[in-house]
Amino acid sequence: MRKQLIIAALCAALVGALRAETVPVFTGNNSYVDLGAPDALQIPSNEPFTVEGWMLFNGTDNRDMLYCKNSNRGSPYTYMLGFADGKLAAHNGAWRGNFVVSRQLGRWYHVAFSFDGSTMSFYLDGALLGTAAFSFVNTAAHTVKIGGYSSSADINGSMSDVRVWNYARSGGEILMDMETRLTGAEAGLIGYWPLDEGEGTTVYDWTASGSDGTLVGAGWNDDGDLTLELTDAEYLDALPVALADLVTGSERFTNSNEVDVVEFPVPRGYDVYQFGTTGEPSEIDAGGWLSTNALPARVTFAQPAGDTNLVRYVWFTNTAAAVRLRRAEAAIRYTRAAPVPDVWPTFQRVVAPPAATVIQPEEIDRLSTGGETGGETIPIFSRWLTLLSGPDTNATPGEPWITVSSQGVYTVELVVVNAAGTAATSSVCQVELLTVDPSATTFYVDKNWTGAELGTTNAPYRTIRTAVQAANLTTTEPNMIYVAAGWYGDGANGGTEDYSAGGAADGGITVTRRTELYGGYAGWQGGATFDWEARTPRATVIDLDKANSRAFYCNRSAESRIVALFDGLTFQNASHTADGGAIAVVTAGYGRPVVNDCLFTNNVTTGQGGAIYTDIAFEPQTVTACDFID
Repeated sequence: MRKQLIIAALCAALVGALRAETVPVFTGNNSYVDLGAPDALQIPSNEPFTVEGWMLFNGTDNRDMLYCKNSNRGSPYTYMLGFADGKLAAHNGAWRGNFVVSRQLGRWYHVAFSFDGSTMSFYLDGALLGTAAFSFVNTAAHTVKIGGYSSSADINGSMSDVRVWNYARSGGEILMDMETRLTGAEAGLIGYWPLDEGEGTTVYDWTASGSDGTLVGAGWNDDGDLTLELTDAEYLDALPVALADLVTGSERFTNSNEVDVVEFPVPRGYDVYQFGTTGEPSEIDAGGWLSTNALPARVTFAQPAGDTNLVRYVWFTNTAAAVRLRRAEAAIRYTRAAPVPDVWPTFQRVVAPPAATVIQPEEIDRLSTGGETGGETIPIFSRWLTLLSGPDTNATPGEPWITVSSQGVYTVELVVVNAAGTAATSSVCQVELLTVDPSATTFYVDKNWTGAELGTTNAPYRTIRTAVQAANLTTTEPNMIYVAAGWYGDGANGGTEDYSAGGAADGGITVTRRTELYGGYAGWQGGATFDWEARTPRATVIDLDKANSRAFYCNRSAESRIVALFDGLTFQNASHTADGGAIAVVTAGYGRPVVNDCLFTNNVTTGQGGAIYTDIAFEPQTVTACDFID
């Protein structure tokens, strides 16, 4: 009778039409499937296994179990798998994992527990929630239940398609098969209960083990929300074969018709494979099977005429056992699209002689992109600087950066390589290497100055960044920086400052020595010197006009009461992802900023302090005569 029921169920499933599933309905109290203690389910202590199945809740309790092995309906326990206190968990003397899940009533969830011999992985709807150390000692006399280890641990709801495997299934394997009925003959499957009988109290194990169970305290119902079909397709899917560009290693893009094979997952229980081009079973060559003991290292396609998706199919079968045909896909995007380099036209670096200076490609790069193909943005694989001319030679020609020592102007190019392996060269950038007197204490900045930059009244720096770099190299403190009125933004309104450099953690201009910045001066007005006496406070505008940018990051590890003073400046449009939208002072408790007569407007952060942040408490009069807007 059992075989007749299985054959009838298989025939019905092969039709492939979506239908309502018949599922058991459990009451939540002494309502479960008793599987007894069959040999097939005696997993040796600490040996790998996977248990997975579908669960629907009409109500939730402190304990809602999927699968348990313990002494009848009480202690001691081998293991229990399910929901405990609203968390997905596994028990081996204590609850492990404990990943919070907010369950909705009347909704189907796929849950899976994959144990590799030392670690349990917890999956919900095919997604990994996390892992936890795990172990167990098997007791042969303990009985197995689909449901709870006690009457109060049974679920109030339904379960379907419960499976037990004798190995740790990967997330990809779980996701690939979780919405498909199995045949029961899959390699490694030691127990499989579709739970779709629809009548009676016997639930059948579709594997050859025959570990049938008894339905206790439950009935049957048709459920239209769960559709698990064994379709009439001639094959099942297999995990994809991963291809990669020979140079960049990208698994998504290449500019070559020859690619590396970086992952070739062989389905468990399959021993031969062959490549195809159409994906139809009719292309299979009966004499073309190759052993999975010798997998290919590369794949070569016909040379494409233009951008296209390169696709090969891989067929799997077993020459010694009856298995269902499986098909994997191997695909990568072929493109000749070039990256688009974008560099700053000028760049300045201040050094204290005679130290060598390293210029990184990321400092020159402004907004380079990797190009686009088929509506997808191609990532950048690498950046490389080439020195074209200058007063010195590159001391590190084999590296992507350049290293020079002499003061002067250097002409460099940026080479950008995208993930497909295609390179492009930027327009030139003029890198000006400036030297500073370590004993200097006062510096001047005017964005309108056009001559040589020395940081003096008659030869001011053009950017605040340059002045701060110079101040950081001095041996005296404090350093004073006088900044002329004007717009010091990232390219907007003629600004030349870049406030995004340094990454999300710091960003902007880094201050490492006690420095005082005063803004709003008349600056260089065509006269001989910087007019540092004429002043309109707040007329120096620091505009941070793009995301993930801040003006100043003050990092001081030595004792100092004040690490920076900001006087007469306007800070606007900062938008940072760490503490301190416009100004951040992180000094391990050694100092604090003083901010006077400054305007802060439209500065935000996802952390603390949209305008100003310091890691120690402000003192009275630390912030005076300032305005904060928005």
